[in-house]
Amino acid sequence: MPKFNYSPLTAVADVIQTRLSDTKSVQSRKSDSRRSGLMPGFNGMLLVLVLACAALLSLRSFSHMNTVQQSINALLKQLEVLRRPHASYGMACTCPLMDKVKFMVINLDRRPDRLDTIIAAAADKPWIRDRMCRVPAVDGRKLPDEIPESIVTPADWKSTQERTRSGTHVAGKVLTMGAVALTTSHGLAWSAFLEDPNAEYVVVMEDDVANYFVDFDHEFCKIQSMHQHWEMLQFQGDGLGWHKNEPREDVMTSIEATTTWNTAMYMMTRAGAAKALGEVFPVAGQMDNPDGPFRSQLQAYAFQPPIAQASALDTDVQQLTDKPTPAPRMLRASSTPPMPLCSGVPTTMTDLQKTQAVAKSIAAASAGTSPSPSRRRPRMGRRGWLARARSRSKTLRTWAAQTSPWCASPPASNASATARLKGAAA
Repeated sequence: MPKFNYSPLTAVADVIQTRLSDTKSVQSRKSDSRRSGLMPGFNGMLLVLVLACAALLSLRSFSHMNTVQQSINALLKQLEVLRRPHASYGMACTCPLMDKVKFMVINLDRRPDRLDTIIAAAADKPWIRDRMCRVPAVDGRKLPDEIPESIVTPADWKSTQERTRSGTHVAGKVLTMGAVALTTSHGLAWSAFLEDPNAEYVVVMEDDVANYFVDFDHEFCKIQSMHQHWEMLQFQGDGLGWHKNEPREDVMTSIEATTTWNTAMYMMTRAGAAKALGEVFPVAGQMDNPDGPFRSQLQAYAFQPPIAQASALDTDVQQLTDKPTPAPRMLRASSTPPMPLCSGVPTTMTDLQKTQAVAKSIAAASAGTSPSPSRRRPRMGRRGWLARARSRSKTLRTWAAQTSPWCASPPASNASATARLKGAAA
């Protein structure tokens, strides 16, 4: 087969990129789009993408498909920059999925300041705030010298205690007493979720979640149209386009079969929670290790860029020699109502009893689960590429209509959206 010539597609992409960079700044483009609803180049870029999808369908060589697919992805990111500031951008919406999710916040008894912060962060998201319940976290400072072997092996626990008490520098991967306590706290949340028959999904949150993507509601509702089999979906991460204490990249948000560092906010199915109890314990490393079972054994996906972010202040897990100055610990504000405890979590429980409860759940999950399937994804054949191209085409048609198919609430008009943006700026 003769070598395929990609110069026309590449040339069109270069022209679009040049036009975007030469005409106006990003801010002025967004301002114009709020008044007109669409940028002048939107229809042209949409046509290019449709032609690219048609070229993808006509190819027979997988290597050719790969190259065209990369070009399509690059164009999609540029299209999202043009399309994003439509009338419904950042507006609240509802979908059936919201009523099926339980939000569980892991929080230490000695950190009421963090509980206030996470409640304040969700002030404009009552559908999250009103569904939040608290899981009293295991405190690594109070763990005894002996804990159940199903939580961590005696040898690993001994080395972990020595490492923690000696103040050895730790910045990820290896265990500290705080890392064991945090993973056990997540296990406590998983087991409590499995005991609640009314919840189909759970969003587990650590109490340092501080920021949400402005279009969080719409991105969340997209989950209900995922056709992939998934067990864990990462909302927050330190990477993939949004790092802590840095602005989020202004690119298209997608759900990818990948994960990144941190476990401050993620969603699980009931099957995923049961599998995590059987796979993550006994703990051998920090929970967000790339090669650890939480990220490698579950059918895990992530929003890219993330749609939530945590603060980068003090930590109870890492042992940093250049540790930043912790935020001042505030007394609970009288105007902030206390967060209710999650069902399935006893009201009074020592840290040892919490580990024993998780150990019991681990045994039950291990008895009822089969060995995890291979994490390696199968090679995508021609039919797979065709299915992906058709899916992309359907997405483009949705974007062209400027509607949100995931949300029940109709988008507001351009005028009302502009007024809302001006009011927020004021």
